[in-house]
Amino acid sequence: MKTPILPYALFDMDGTLVDSMGYWREMPLEYLAEVGIRPDAEGLQHLTSARGYGEIIAYFASLGIHTTLPEMLRFVATHIARHYAEEVQVKPGVPALLESLRAAGCRMGVVTLTPHAGTSVCLTKTGLAPYFDFVLTPEDMPGGGGKEEPGIFEEALRRLGCEKPQDCLLFEDSYYSIATAAKMGFCVIGVRDAWAAFEEEKIRTSVAEYLDLGKVPGAPHPEDVR
Repeated sequence: MKTPILPYALFDMDGTLVDSMGYWREMPLEYLAEVGIRPDAEGLQHLTSARGYGEIIAYFASLGIHTTLPEMLRFVATHIARHYAEEVQVKPGVPALLESLRAAGCRMGVVTLTPHAGTSVCLTKTGLAPYFDFVLTPEDMPGGGGKEEPGIFEEALRRLGCEKPQDCLLFEDSYYSIATAAKMGFCVIGVRDAWAAFEEEKIRTSVAEYLDLGKVPGAPHPEDVR
């Protein structure tokens, strides 16, 4: 990493620390399959580019399926925990990056849309849990606020004891989250992920640095989708 190490750092989890976005892309399809619906090509594209739970729930509503955020989180916890327990792997460059930050005295936390139940399984199974002081998810926020708004990042800064976003690195693979954090003043480090390739140009122009932490062989990627 060329960007100077700051006193604090926040990490997204899926697509940033671990190569798991393929499992997330399958999640809405599994939800719909339980009620006997298979989206058309336009619907698949919409779900692939959906930003957070809100857009997924809104798409479901357009199909006549009305669900709530707590219901969605319960489904996600069951769906994603299985993949974390059995399959998920750390991106190859992550351990060295975390070690360098820890050696420099950087305090670190995770901000993720994954419910705590799944996050705990993932970070424990991969051995990453000891690097982080806390994990923050929409479950911890009033109304379940996600990364499209600054609230969850403000809470993360409070938990770190960081008074200014400018003193905090943020590692993230999704453009909408990057845009929120960059507007707040974070030093944002973009992390390359195959599932976010359609937004790579926008990401590159919005971050202080763009890292490729590596692709895990055997993980589901867009080129595998038929």
